[in-house]
Amino acid sequence: MFSRKSFVFLSLLLSLSFLIQNESLAQSINSDEDDILDMSLEDLMSISIVSASRESESLFDSPLSSYVITSKEISEMGATSIPDALRTCPGVIVREIAHGAYDVSIRGGVDGLPAYSFSSANSSILVMINNRPVFSYYRGGTFWENLPVGLAEVQQIEVVYGPNSPMYGPNAVSGVINIITKDIRDQSTRVSGFVQTGTHINNGSIYAGKSVNEKLAVDLSVNYDFRTRPDERLYDATAEEYVDTEDHSVLTDFQKSVWYPDSEKSASIVASTAKLYYDLNEDISLRLTGGLNKSAAFKPLASLTTSTTISTYVNESQFLDLTGQIYDGAIQVSFLNGFQGLTGNAEENQADYYNLDIYGDYSFYLLDDDLTVRPAVSFRSAYASDKPYTVDKGVQGIFNKEGTIDNLAGAISLDYNPVNPFRVVLSGRYDDFSTSENGLFSYGAALNYQIGRKHALRAFTGKSGNSVFIVPTFLNTRADFSTPGAPFSTFINIIGNPDLEVMTNTTYEFGYRGNLTNWMSIDATVFHQTFENFSTPVLQQPDLIREPGVLNLDLVYSNLNLTANQIGATVAFNFDLLDRKLIIRPNLTVQQTELENYSPNYNVIGARGEDFTGSVDNVKNQESQFTPDLWGGFNLIAKPFEKLSVDISGYYFGDYVLHLQNESSFQDGQITNQAASIIDSKFTLNATINYFIGDGFRVFATGRNITDQVSPESMGSDYLSSIYAVGVKLNY
Repeated sequence: MFSRKSFVFLSLLLSLSFLIQNESLAQSINSDEDDILDMSLEDLMSISIVSASRESESLFDSPLSSYVITSKEISEMGATSIPDALRTCPGVIVREIAHGAYDVSIRGGVDGLPAYSFSSANSSILVMINNRPVFSYYRGGTFWENLPVGLAEVQQIEVVYGPNSPMYGPNAVSGVINIITKDIRDQSTRVSGFVQTGTHINNGSIYAGKSVNEKLAVDLSVNYDFRTRPDERLYDATAEEYVDTEDHSVLTDFQKSVWYPDSEKSASIVASTAKLYYDLNEDISLRLTGGLNKSAAFKPLASLTTSTTISTYVNESQFLDLTGQIYDGAIQVSFLNGFQGLTGNAEENQADYYNLDIYGDYSFYLLDDDLTVRPAVSFRSAYASDKPYTVDKGVQGIFNKEGTIDNLAGAISLDYNPVNPFRVVLSGRYDDFSTSENGLFSYGAALNYQIGRKHALRAFTGKSGNSVFIVPTFLNTRADFSTPGAPFSTFINIIGNPDLEVMTNTTYEFGYRGNLTNWMSIDATVFHQTFENFSTPVLQQPDLIREPGVLNLDLVYSNLNLTANQIGATVAFNFDLLDRKLIIRPNLTVQQTELENYSPNYNVIGARGEDFTGSVDNVKNQESQFTPDLWGGFNLIAKPFEKLSVDISGYYFGDYVLHLQNESSFQDGQITNQAASIIDSKFTLNATINYFIGDGFRVFATGRNITDQVSPESMGSDYLSSIYAVGVKLNY
């Protein structure tokens, strides 16, 4: 395992090794790292995006609601991580679970649902790196600390809103976040990156690349991030307060030692990637990427049987990704494998896994290139096994077996632009899952109308769904809840279900994007989303027959008759003031989510309409409390002097509620809502000062959460604090 000092040394050595190859550093500075204040509003609208249609086009021409965060903005704002940068993105909710550990959602439609089953690995958004899914098929969602990409390597972050499965496959339910990394083929020899240190933080990211000749190029990145906890107490759901670890009411000494191997650290991440580019000719190009990641981070723990709310998640993984552009076709083959642990070094909750993704498409340009038809096929195989840690050692784990879910799909999209102002994009996809009889059909339809080059209207409707996941399918765990002296033993069995219907989202939205004046632009969207087919373990009728003298309480993963209808609007502005010496970019989202057939008693028989006595359960319609009604932020970039720039950003969310499973009894449905479930509204303020010492070199100082808003942002998660750091940035 690399130590912290080893990674710092390796980062500096990497940068120096590339720097000495260049005789004139000043001549090799790349124009794409110029000051963002040099960009006009028209330039900002012309930023290229690939995630909205799988083809490069300007943000203004994008057929879907979308947003781009460039490397220039990331550098200026002093973001400490990719989720930290996403706080400036309209419509995105970012929760910081602990320093360096995050939960990210788009529009918040499924946040907190099903109630008392919250997971911070949000399963409704698809996260990718260069179109490679980095989504976890173990339980669904994204572990942000497991991404092997650092900020210095990022060219831009593209966010596409709404259901997008026809383009990228299942799990693009609320939207897509595609992290695009730098491509050395577009530039000469180059090194960029930063290192910084401060209170509760020590991280850095270095990227370097070289074009060997006209056909061959290579690049390499090294990233590390070490964060500490300002408060080492843990939330005790039995005592309903934060306590020192040794005073926790449930944790045994063994659990304390393995669940929290280093209770002072909130995140410890080291990662590296390398890319090899080969351009055979102008029609055929290939890119081979490989990388590795090792991480440990504090995350919420969903559990029916413990009063802990957070634990250390650990991961080690490596990947290979081959991407090719062959004439008008694209291929991508990626393989990721590793192990994931949900409770530190406790092996019974660890599992080995791999994901294999194969994708291919070809574009046909018809009707004088007015019509593009793109058929596509894809195959995905997701595997997980906890047998080496459970069955082979005679202990009880999460599913005590190995399982594979294969997914074969076909898709087609039609992009028609018959008359210049109009553009129609239609897409459809069908996914077949090997473990389920329930396939998934997803679709999308977008209509754009442009009024000159300054105004564009768009309308969209689509439906997308989740994938089938390992744990809900193969879950098979048993716990002894017997009471001494009772006439029978009691066992709780939590069981997966291969016949679950996957969660879906059907969306209707209308939007406008345009330059209202030469100093103000706007992007506004009104949306309506309907989420269905939520699932969670539900108690079945108690069984005293299956085993003599044993009461079996089976909780089987089941779909719920729950629907979430969300209506909302997002508006984002760009103000270019003082002859491009000041840029202000505010955004705001408002929403309301209505729940149909909601009940807090999901885990009991009453979730299906009646309890043990046959009485009607408290199913009702109500407004959701699980997503803020209002959130948003701003980014202000100023350059008062030639060598000095200042970035001030703020982020706000209203209050909301998040419940974990240990607040609801699976035996009788008794609810014990705790004060820690109420997440208070919060406004955090950040400031970064950059001073340009010379070409390609600057020093900076940053403060994150400088108003010291310390309250937890999830149920029972860590108290936070301000972060102050200083560092250097390189760009040669």
